[in-house]
Amino acid sequence: MRLLFLYLLSYGIFESQSLAVPSRIAKDVATHKSDSFEEVEFPLKARPDVPKVFYPETVRLVLSGHPDISTTRSPETQSAYVAWQEKTSKRGRSNHEQLREQLGWPEHWETAAPAFLDKGSLQDERISKLIPNDFPYQTPDGVDDLVVWSRASLVNKESFKPKKGESWPSEDYNDPERVSALLEYIDRNYLYGYAGPRDVEHDRNLNLGQMLHPGKKPYKASNGQTITQKEGREAFKWAGRHFNAYLEDVVLTEYEEVVWVRNPDFRKGVKLEHVHVIGPRKKEKRSGAKAISSGQHLEDPVITKHVEHTPSSELPRVDYRIGVLLENF
Repeated sequence: MRLLFLYLLSYGIFESQSLAVPSRIAKDVATHKSDSFEEVEFPLKARPDVPKVFYPETVRLVLSGHPDISTTRSPETQSAYVAWQEKTSKRGRSNHEQLREQLGWPEHWETAAPAFLDKGSLQDERISKLIPNDFPYQTPDGVDDLVVWSRASLVNKESFKPKKGESWPSEDYNDPERVSALLEYIDRNYLYGYAGPRDVEHDRNLNLGQMLHPGKKPYKASNGQTITQKEGREAFKWAGRHFNAYLEDVVLTEYEEVVWVRNPDFRKGVKLEHVHVIGPRKKEKRSGAKAISSGQHLEDPVITKHVEHTPSSELPRVDYRIGVLLENF
């Protein structure tokens, strides 16, 4: 009965906040506790199958607003990620501090980071870096998982303002109350986008943002404003336009197309701003992400050795939905 009560309570929380975890996939309830974010109760999901192709499977998963592709690691990779976290903790450091050091960024800066990421700041390695994910999620063959790490926020109220030569697609974006509601919606959900040749807006294989609106219900913000599925998608597109411009200029030189996703606050194991960029390499550019990035991999040789020499039978049992060790669950 206690388990049933917690399950119902958890589903109610997710539905009211549009965090989009359908009841049909909820298996159990667990409490995830880490040093980087508060204790949260939410449903677990059985490990999903790895998509076999990038389009339409991977693209649909990400753009639906429920990107299983971005929440699944292999047992070996998950073990390496947990080992990295444990090693960092034993050093008395936070994940944020360790990553900042490995990225080569100083603790203090002479100049402030920009208010939000635009195409220019994304190409300044003092502000952001694009590197391969050292703990990649499982993807179809030929599809890479890259990460953009950043000192600046991807989206905030400043990113809703038009830059020189732009005009608002909606006058609502000139209303502070409306922007506040849209930012709440963005921060509590997966922020996603697409860069490439497909017209995803009119693709019948996709239903953009459907998982963020169970039963097509509008999202109700804490200030009382409501946001429909279409309005949410339009806000995502406008707020993420600078990131898309960067991807088109830099990443699509070596990739056919990409989807990208930023996890909501409750899913971030590391508070440093980061975005996953997932896509198939161009056939003539099979060198992958290393050719794009001048940054270095973050993986630790000790962790790599740990994974390579640990028999699969001895790897910890892992819930792939949230990356929680279940040895003592």
